[in-house]
Amino acid sequence: MQFYSETHVNTMTQKPKLLKGKDFETQVRRCLEIDPNNSTALHLLGRYCYEVAGIKWWEAKIAATLFGSVPTSSYQEALEYFMRAYQLNKEWLENSFILLSNAW
Repeated sequence: MQFYSETHVNTMTQKPKLLKGKDFETQVRRCLEIDPNNSTALHLLGRYCYEVAGIKWWEAKIAATLFGSVPTSSYQEALEYFMRAYQLNKEWLENSFILLSNAW
């Protein structure tokens, strides 16, 4: 799985960021097809859902232009992935506490 660091993604313009986000989601979901109990992939999918849930209206317009649709998710979905990751690996609480509390 190709890795996109948060610093790298935050310095991108919107179009490459949205393209990489779609690719990222596809790769993480592919990992979960292979191993549904992969706590790292669950955590990463939770992060993806968290970011998509907070998408701004103008980012949604760009996504609609690029993909024909807007990626959708919710903070509830993000929370479910974070909680599943935590149940499988208790160390994720340390790394996810702020995201968990924001999604809650």
